[in-house]
Amino acid sequence: MVNEGIRTLNGQVNVSVANLYSEGTYRSETISQAIMGEHLEIQDTDDDFALVRTPDGYSGWMSNFQWVERSPDKEDKVILRSHFTTILAKPEKNAVKLRDAVLGTQLIKVDEKPDWIQVQLPDGIMGWIDKKDVGLFAEKTRNEVVEIASEFLGYPYFWGGKTPKGFDCSGLIQVIFALTGTKMRRDSWMQHHDAKLVGENPEQAQAGDLYFFSEDKDKISHVGIALGDFKILHARGFVQINSLEPQDKKFDQKLLNTFVDVRTCFD
Repeated sequence: MVNEGIRTLNGQVNVSVANLYSEGTYRSETISQAIMGEHLEIQDTDDDFALVRTPDGYSGWMSNFQWVERSPDKEDKVILRSHFTTILAKPEKNAVKLRDAVLGTQLIKVDEKPDWIQVQLPDGIMGWIDKKDVGLFAEKTRNEVVEIASEFLGYPYFWGGKTPKGFDCSGLIQVIFALTGTKMRRDSWMQHHDAKLVGENPEQAQAGDLYFFSEDKDKISHVGIALGDFKILHARGFVQINSLEPQDKKFDQKLLNTFVDVRTCFD
């Protein structure tokens, strides 16, 4: 039964990656994800799941074991630049593992040693991460977007995924642009709506622009990043590069058949 009295509660994700489900059961569809420390608006709850709203405006059901009530924010935070990071109980390589975390996670910084940073997890537990796992991202440029996108080549496709543990097509795009300081909505049709039209010919794309596709022409169903020379980086089966140029050895006929237009998030 839904608890109507919890509508004003705010939460934070307490695991590296938490799935958002279409219903309050693990048997339902995964529709998106949220990463450790991400803020949540708790809209409803039952014994096992909570209906949450993430900062990108997406709502879904999350296990109650994977979020905690939000504590006051602190300004001194670090952002994880490594794709995968282990949080340890002590500043030692062989220390007990407390949790893992993924690229883009922001954690409260508590203390620092020459090679280690002490962080506070959302549930208040203190841990240590290797200083090499922390870093910053450059401002958004076409080259930077392409370089970050290329880091994910070979990573698996996962429906609803938006982390290095697995991406769907629009989740990949959202993460790439988020890492360069640009907020985007979650689904490919939303990204199509929000991006600026460049043209309806694939050759009009510059590196960093977005190629959009539709299976039935009524709704956008796929998106990828243009690399230039008709090449596209996208998540389909795994993150890979294909081409819309028939003479290219990586040419994909289905992509060309379902191509809609080129849009951009650049001025």
